[in-house]
Amino acid sequence: HPHAVEFMRSEGGFSTHTEIVIAPEVDVEIRQVTLNNQGATKRDLELTSYAEVILSLQSNDQRHPAYNKLFIECEFIAEGNVLLFRRRPRSAQDKPVYLAHFIVSEHEHFEFAGYETDRDRFIGRGNTQRAPTALTRASSLSNSTATLDPIFALQAHVIVPEYKSQQLAFVTLAASSRREALELVRRFSRWHRIRNTFDEARAINAALLALLAAPVAALEDEFQLAVGDRDLRDIVHVAAWRAAVR
Repeated sequence: HPHAVEFMRSEGGFSTHTEIVIAPEVDVEIRQVTLNNQGATKRDLELTSYAEVILSLQSNDQRHPAYNKLFIECEFIAEGNVLLFRRRPRSAQDKPVYLAHFIVSEHEHFEFAGYETDRDRFIGRGNTQRAPTALTRASSLSNSTATLDPIFALQAHVIVPEYKSQQLAFVTLAASSRREALELVRRFSRWHRIRNTFDEARAINAALLALLAAPVAALEDEFQLAVGDRDLRDIVHVAAWRAAVR
């Protein structure tokens, strides 16, 4: 699909379907996971997210990764089970950056199981991201925000009854202030908002694809009648140019 990325896997009577979408109007990424149990036995699962937190240009982090991480602060907000990261400005010219990560589900068989913010504690000595210490049977997430090597990892405990499906979503967002970040968390903590975001992304991408296939004159007419937003105007001009050079 042009509006989303999909990953599917099926094994032993159980399948997963992950859909990833970017919200059209705000800096929000949603990873919706659908768990399908085709067997006669319920499945007791733990799902864990993982990503390393940079909050700066990747080139800056590659040059001085340890130094870059010194400016990242983290807190856990119990209401909503949200990990919130902030990058302290290094100068008056730096703009503050916030990142939030949380899980959304509407099912009764969902339970928040813990979080981790330290890369070393999560992966462990001599291990890799494909087989981290935190996901072994003898280990668990630390539920600590003390770290010099920040990551976000949230864990959900999910029971999928026989011949049933369960859905949940891992949401990650960026904002320029704490207030804006928490407002976005509030907005996207509702399951209907998760579904609406997929529908909005699908509709906008369908409209843009239609514009790309339209004659240049029709694009200009559409622009004069319906477009007032500067960013969307630029998109229409790009679409017109692409149609013209075909």
